Amino acid sequence: MKRFVVSLSVLFFLGSAIFFSPYLSYALNPQPEPPAATTKAQTFTGTIVKITGDSITIKSDEGKLMTLTGKAKDWKVGDKVRVNNGKITKEWGASSPQIY
Repeated sequence: MKRFVVSLSVLFFLGSAIFFSPYLSYALNPQPEPPAATTKAQTFTGTIVKITGDSITIKSDEGKLMTLTGKAKDWKVGDKVRVNNGKITKEWGASSPQIY
């Protein structure tokens, strides 16, 4: 009789651990991130490193390289630019920037 009660309690514990713990654990039932958390505005300042046809390669102040497509009218390698969501703005020192 004692062996029956012990085996029944072990089976009850294993059953509850198998069926009820996934509902309480975040690791076993992860929720996806909301879309607003994954998209953020991309704004950085950098220097034009390379201009090839319609592609402009910019090296940010942190050292990351980014290639954007657009017409480089009077831009040259070495110009300081600011990128705000894919729009390139040429910086003219401390004065107001010029948008292309």
